[in-house]
Amino acid sequence: ATSAPPVPPAVVAAVVVSPVDAVAAVEVSVGKSAFTSTCGGCHTFKDAGTSGKVGPDLDSLAPLSVDTVSHQIANGGGAMPPKLLTGKDAANVAAYVSSVAGK
Repeated sequence: ATSAPPVPPAVVAAVVVSPVDAVAAVEVSVGKSAFTSTCGGCHTFKDAGTSGKVGPDLDSLAPLSVDTVSHQIANGGGAMPPKLLTGKDAANVAAYVSSVAGK
């Protein structure tokens, strides 16, 4: 009996992770880095390992939607100035925060 040839890892990865999921994963990981460096000094957020005390503990506000986080980044509030991040950076942070808040 002959066995089938092994499937190359790239083919397995292509089956397991769709291109959309792969892009989303990259954006969320980039968002985590941007959050940690830009937002972590003020916000406590378990997943990022931050313990800022100026802004709210974001885990305590969960669940947070992408739209809610995007709105806060754009408009600021309290001690948070508006537009600390813009464009793709803001979108990546919003995707990150909304995907892990409270988990």
